[in-house]
Amino acid sequence: MNKSLLSFLVTATALIPAVCSASTATQPLYVSPVIDQTSSSTTDSSTTGSSGSDSTIPPDHTSSTHQFLIGPEASVFFPTSSKTGNAYGKSWTSIGFGLGSAFQASAHGTLSPFFTILYNSHDGNRAFVLPLGVSYNKAISPSQNSAYYGGDILVIGADQRAVGYGVHSGFRYGEGLRPVVGYEFGHTAYIQASYLFATTIKGFDFSGSSIEAGIRF
Repeated sequence: MNKSLLSFLVTATALIPAVCSASTATQPLYVSPVIDQTSSSTTDSSTTGSSGSDSTIPPDHTSSTHQFLIGPEASVFFPTSSKTGNAYGKSWTSIGFGLGSAFQASAHGTLSPFFTILYNSHDGNRAFVLPLGVSYNKAISPSQNSAYYGGDILVIGADQRAVGYGVHSGFRYGEGLRPVVGYEFGHTAYIQASYLFATTIKGFDFSGSSIEAGIRF
């Protein structure tokens, strides 16, 4: 590993705790109004007379407290490179469990750490790919069911073996970007599509598209 890549890895890893703190800070804080009970009748009559409706503004649902939940997730990855597809398979299916917040995005934008695991074996070859980095997602509307978009800045680690290509086991690293579009359902489930732009690792390009879905309990 060259010095510039090592420096990049160290910097990206060091940024993750700071991004976690920043993501919490970016969540809007809603403070419930305090009503003076001794003057409520006067306030209510004057408010009703002037506007005819309750002046209390309900909180934006995106300010809900983060919940640490668990649930099943599934994804299918389709490598773009024919060489990568021939060596490791043209579609990689993954079924597992996801941990984390019940929602993927907010109307104000959300920063968070990100990682996923891509693995497949084909004709005696295998590839284990670990994208790790920082994710930003933004909901299009503040409703509980909303489309969202975003992207990830990634460091990609890959351990691969492809005997017919002269590639043997051993982790190597690259970089990547991943734009994302999706739809969330009441902060408890989501479906999304993404495309990974990746640098070449050991002669293989791990760029490709993914379809992912998950639910939280």
